[in-house]
Amino acid sequence: MPLKGLTVLGGSKYHGCFVSAMKCAVIDLGDETVAVNGTLEETMISSGRSPDAYIFLIGGIPVPEDTVPAEGTVITAVRVASGG
Repeated sequence: MPLKGLTVLGGSKYHGCFVSAMKCAVIDLGDETVAVNGTLEETMISSGRSPDAYIFLIGGIPVPEDTVPAEGTVITAVRVASGG
């Protein structure tokens, strides 16, 4: 879901992405964000995270980890836990 009317500068939560100018997509992890480079899966792996540990949402709707989001999209990553 693109954010409109919001310019985000370097050092901010969005790591220098100018979201209002729709220059990049970001994954919002809650306490930090990661600029998307390729698929959501590739982005999480390259940032040292396991993509299987998250559910990805765009506009509140789950999307698969092989999604390549459009510029300006903010993807919410919800950490999940499994096991006995």
